Amino acid sequence: MQELMWDMLRADVFLIDYAGKGDTAFNRSKESIAFYQKVLTLHNTSKQEFKKSLDWYQQHPKEMKIILDTLQSRQGIIAEEQNKPVEAKVDTAQKTQEKQKADSIQNPEIKTRPSRKSIIKSKLVDSARKLKTKPI
Repeated sequence: MQELMWDMLRADVFLIDYAGKGDTAFNRSKESIAFYQKVLTLHNTSKQEFKKSLDWYQQHPKEMKIILDTLQSRQGIIAEEQNKPVEAKVDTAQKTQEKQKADSIQNPEIKTRPSRKSIIKSKLVDSARKLKTKPI
């Protein structure tokens, strides 16, 4: 019964939050009946059997509470998983550049390509030196 109730609750959420949004021709009550029937079929249960079981659990609130508490706990775990931060992907170009730097430190014969910023800076320094050495 617990798995069936879980799927029925998930069907409710889907029908309320997603199904037929923006579709004016969507017949919610007709689609709901069809959707619930699919869930019952998935669990090899008829509407009458489900109703009978549900009535029994309503007559036995302690047992119903156990099922509902378990379902609530299950939902809490899922929500917690969905709210976990996603690990940032490593930029492969940056990783390669760091590896080249590390290799060049270990092996001085390997030279890393200078950055654009350092090239521009060296050109500015060279230009400034030339200006200082030219007679006026």
